Amino acid sequence: MIDYCCVAGSLEIVDHLHKNYQLTWLENGFFMSAIFNHFELTKYIVDNYKRCRKRKGKNSLNEKGQFILDINIIKKAIEYAILYQRLDHHKYLTNILDRSSTIKLSIDIFYFNSFLT
Repeated sequence: MIDYCCVAGSLEIVDHLHKNYQLTWLENGFFMSAIFNHFELTKYIVDNYKRCRKRKGKNSLNEKGQFILDINIIKKAIEYAILYQRLDHHKYLTNILDRSSTIKLSIDIFYFNSFLT
């Protein structure tokens, strides 16, 4: 349910569901916030995810059912930001990778700039 609110961009409802009912979003909700250009919602998700360095398996949830925002999910969100020309999301998410990891995402700047012209 909370992922649908991410599609709609309703930060207030996402915040309410997260704080009062301990509901969390999945990676699709995170991706949708970037695709539909809900920048404040994307920042909220980043600020409120349960930190974990590594996922086990392909699941984006930890053993408590909490969303894990790892490097691969951030990279995928950056790909969507490029595809849908979300410059603010691209800058913000790339900055997170630069701050939180020594692994750098190599992005072809020419490819990204070609979308902007």
